[in-house]
Amino acid sequence: WLAECLGSSPVLLSRSGRLGQGAEQHWDRLSIRDSAASVELCDVACCEEVQQQVERCTRGLVHSAGVLANALLLNQTQAGLQRVWAPKAEAAWSLHQASQQEELDVFVLFSSVAALLGGAGQANYAAANACLDGLARLRRAEGLAGTSIQWGAWAGSGMAVSSGVVGQLEAQGLGAVTEEKGLCALELGLV
Repeated sequence: WLAECLGSSPVLLSRSGRLGQGAEQHWDRLSIRDSAASVELCDVACCEEVQQQVERCTRGLVHSAGVLANALLLNQTQAGLQRVWAPKAEAAWSLHQASQQEELDVFVLFSSVAALLGGAGQANYAAANACLDGLARLRRAEGLAGTSIQWGAWAGSGMAVSSGVVGQLEAQGLGAVTEEKGLCALELGLV
């Protein structure tokens, strides 16, 4: 969907250098249409690795990485904080620094509603996502592209499904974001 909207060849940066589970069929469809689409090994929290990749970007960046390490605040550890902070906040900052001189059409950060509402056991995740929201504001103040979307849990795929968060949200009367509604919201956010 993003490749179609931006009209460019996507480069997926991945800490493992592989697609996430369940993404293969979507990527295969894209690769057939656009032979320049690629998956690259890159730890986005590492400024040097990011700089090399950002130079290839012509239209925009979308940062959607995340890790959950839920624990009540008294049980949070430095390792748990860092496990969540690095792929969210450090990676977003690396992308920001590497792209400040680029004239990007979009710079989108996938934040979480946890930054606004919090969540039991998610102090580390809420803080990392609030950092993304602040970074988007900073970029806009500097005249750069910057959008942060505080997503709720997506239905059908993602961390929230595999960790059971969707079930908890539904028990609280909150629904999950369907793919159709999520893509509509993303499109509005890119305008």
